[in-house]
Amino acid sequence: MRRTIGAVLAVAAATIAAGAAVLQETATGATTTTVGIGLHDFFITKSVNGGRHGTFTFVIRNRGAVTHNFRIRRGTAGTVLAKTTNIVPGDSRTKTLTLAAGTYTIFCNLHPNLMHVKFTVS
Repeated sequence: MRRTIGAVLAVAAATIAAGAAVLQETATGATTTTVGIGLHDFFITKSVNGGRHGTFTFVIRNRGAVTHNFRIRRGTAGTVLAKTTNIVPGDSRTKTLTLAAGTYTIFCNLHPNLMHVKFTVS
């Protein structure tokens, strides 16, 4: 009986501690912006044009009839910050990354001359 009560108290304490961590994280103002990315033949759509610096989750869906992929880089010629493997039609991927203020380019590496859009972070 004592072990059971001790175990219940330990679980309750862990639950309260976890809740406090979530509250503290929320109190800091940390947010994640979710951005829907549509890869079409041969253009890209996005649910928002940008957002405030911080964490972004890109939900990427191939809405075309051919294979595409996702890349994001700072500016128009910077280093690729995140990328997916090739995405077959109808499939999707998710990428989460932290972005500082600036202008980024989202593009498909298979069709870079046709498929690229600007994404602005303030």
